[in-house]
Amino acid sequence: MSFSTSNDYINQFNENTQKIFAPWSSLNKAIAKNAEQMAEFSLSTLRTYTEMGLDNMRQLAEIDSTEAARDFSSKQPDMLSHISQQILADAAW
Repeated sequence: MSFSTSNDYINQFNENTQKIFAPWSSLNKAIAKNAEQMAEFSLSTLRTYTEMGLDNMRQLAEIDSTEAARDFSSKQPDMLSHISQQILADAAW
């Protein structure tokens, strides 16, 4: 067996190995991309709901009179509607 023949066997082995693992490599890349997108979506969603909650808490902290409390209370249905719309939009993702 000559050196050239050994290289041919090695090259053929490498090519066959690449052919065998190519579909698995593609699958792993797709899984990683999907996991990245899901993590990004989850973080974005968490950030959105956290900001909504903090904004509501800031408004609550500003209440210093019965009129301000009444105004705050009157805005709660709109805030809940906004949260509901956001949940529906997130669920459609």
